[in-house]
Amino acid sequence: MNQISIEKRIIDNQEFTAICIGEVSGELPRHLLSGTQEPGYIYRNGLLTPLYYTAVRDIEGKRYLFYENIDILPFKEIAHSLKEEGKGRILCLSKAFQTVKNDFLMSESGLIPTWRIFWLSGEGVLLLPDRISSLILYSASDEERDEHIYRYMKPNLLPPFALTHQLTQILYYSATGITPYEKKESKELKWTHIPLSLGFTNLDKRTCDAIDKILNMSLVDQRENFSGAYSTSENLSYFDSLFTPLPWDVKNEDPLFEESVVNSIPLHEYVTKFNKKAQQRAFFRKKGAAILVASAAVVIILLTLMQLIINANKAPYTSGMSPQEVVSEFFVGQNELDIEKMNASLQRGVKNPFENEVSSLFVNSRIRQAYEGIKSIISPSEYNAQEEKSIQESTIIYGVDNLMFDKQNENTILVTYDYYAPGVLAEGEAGYHLQVIQKVVKFTLNNTKGYERIENIEIISEKIIKDEIIQTYSK
Repeated sequence: MNQISIEKRIIDNQEFTAICIGEVSGELPRHLLSGTQEPGYIYRNGLLTPLYYTAVRDIEGKRYLFYENIDILPFKEIAHSLKEEGKGRILCLSKAFQTVKNDFLMSESGLIPTWRIFWLSGEGVLLLPDRISSLILYSASDEERDEHIYRYMKPNLLPPFALTHQLTQILYYSATGITPYEKKESKELKWTHIPLSLGFTNLDKRTCDAIDKILNMSLVDQRENFSGAYSTSENLSYFDSLFTPLPWDVKNEDPLFEESVVNSIPLHEYVTKFNKKAQQRAFFRKKGAAILVASAAVVIILLTLMQLIINANKAPYTSGMSPQEVVSEFFVGQNELDIEKMNASLQRGVKNPFENEVSSLFVNSRIRQAYEGIKSIISPSEYNAQEEKSIQESTIIYGVDNLMFDKQNENTILVTYDYYAPGVLAEGEAGYHLQVIQKVVKFTLNNTKGYERIENIEIISEKIIKDEIIQTYSK
């Protein structure tokens, strides 16, 4: 933990700011450092200034990013030395996100890894570019990924709303010292955060209510307030208008969240009621005729096949998307076991190299859900969001994570990602054999029909980056 840190180093009698981005893990990924350097940005006093690193070096087993001397603080200080300035700092971050170009923040989920964010001493913020973020992925530990990426993930976040939700999580983090969903209790309660309205901080009730409102926002309200026609950063005006007039009455010396709060009477009553409702839903979900469920699964499969035939002669739903968005949707379909979504943008006759495995897993998962009543396949994001890294017996982890895009030219995109698939247990081994394979795949597209279509998919390389046995549990 805390591999990402800041040091001052003297080289050739010149002082540099060195950002440690993790332990050395193999050779530097040269494709992320080649070509024109992608700038980071300093945002201060309403002005955006590009900033370029001077070197990337491996020193004594650690990897460093060197900049000319600047005074910066790591992101986590928003909950420590900067908590008194928390709201102002986070509103400044919102303005910075709205000022940079949209593609600087582009991500499939709409969220941004917080290892890209550093606070300037005094005021302002430094944002690292996406290529440096991809470089950090090579060096960061699982704990760092949890701290800077996975703990901000929550199901049912629409991408246009996701950045607003993440900034609200950071407000919560600044006031309490924990993010809303990092506690085990929160995940067990289906990502229900501990409401600030229970009064365990010094925040004004109006501010508490506003934070709770954003964190609890339903899909319907997300669609009404946040437009998919705009980027995540362009939708931040809602965040600014909501929080700018509200008070922020916390002090740096205020105590952070303590475990004793979890056992307080208001929270205990809240959790007890929620658990009772959850148990009732689980009871009714397990009842019912297995034949009816199996029939429903067959109907779903038949309707899916019929829809594929109907849509064969229509422009795909990805019409109007950029090449990177089209490729992103391909991988979304793989994680959802949705062949229709994966193949929507394929040019006629193009082979999907992952179609057979996805089709087999889709049918298998539906049959097992019908007869056994279990979700037999979980995605990498669901697994990584767990505090306890274990899975139910006879369940597998399948899908892709940590997509990184490298545009080669107008028609070609190189995608590097982590592919999760089950390995084979050796004789006498118990548990689940998890393999994570880093794949590099080249996508070639064309626009001959007025919208982007994938005309070739080529697997460039595959490398196992994780091979371990994880614990399993019974129902």
